[in-house]
Amino acid sequence: MAISFGVVAGATCGYGTVNSAEKAQTAAIAEARDALGLVTNQQAYSRTTTAKLTAIMTDTAPLAGASLTIYGVTGLASSVRQIETNTGYRTIEAETTVSDSATQVALGA
Repeated sequence: MAISFGVVAGATCGYGTVNSAEKAQTAAIAEARDALGLVTNQQAYSRTTTAKLTAIMTDTAPLAGASLTIYGVTGLASSVRQIETNTGYRTIEAETTVSDSATQVALGA
């Protein structure tokens, strides 16, 4: 596969040109301890997927709490930051999170 500069494969958004994207999974782990406080058992019980992107803004940014798809992950927008400087483009950083197969209810406008 050839290297393409300025393109992040699989990461798109409707409000800007994607500069970087990240997808991560974390698991919640329960621990059982013995009388000395040493961990004797561990069990994973929940998985959360988080996707983040940084983009050069070309349209209106989404609102925090809205349903948002980033890098193939559809979840609630847990964080949206707009950055403006006098030396660069107007950029946005957005993050979406979904846990297991939870039912999600987005915030209204």
